Amino acid sequence: MRRGQVSLEFMFIFSIIAILLVYSINNTTFKQGSASVDTMTVQVALEGKHVINTISGTISQVYSQGPGSKATTYVSVSYLSDKDMLLKTFNSSNITITQVGTNVSITIGDKAITTGDKKNTFTTTTIYNTPHKDSISISAFPRILKIVVQWNPDLNESWSFDPTNGELDININPGG
Repeated sequence: MRRGQVSLEFMFIFSIIAILLVYSINNTTFKQGSASVDTMTVQVALEGKHVINTISGTISQVYSQGPGSKATTYVSVSYLSDKDMLLKTFNSSNITITQVGTNVSITIGDKAITTGDKKNTFTTTTIYNTPHKDSISISAFPRILKIVVQWNPDLNESWSFDPTNGELDININPGG
């Protein structure tokens, strides 16, 4: 009788621990609207804002140095380069970087949302005011993004992305 009681108590305690384990795993998995997804959304947004601030700063640096100047900056990312993470947090792995006037923005997802809880577009300003709308879409964001900005008066203003090298090339040409 004593051995059976110990066995029954062990099974009862083991089942309670198993239920708690399943419950805790369920609470920490990524489900839309859960606290963990909201936290990851904030992390992705902060990383996107860091990337756009770096691009803006590099453009401003080249513009302030004048014609013939060139600057290269590297940005290391972890969340923006993880397609699964982007799909879980923003339901899309599309990333678009745009400059209109003095505003440089990044949009994570298919449609730009600039306000509210579902905000996926983050904007910063640069001292360079482009007369064009330059935009680049990146379907596979590299872990290390190389940003090369130059002011070559002989070339038209352009933005291009080389996915093989993870390089974003920007040529600014004020008045050109």
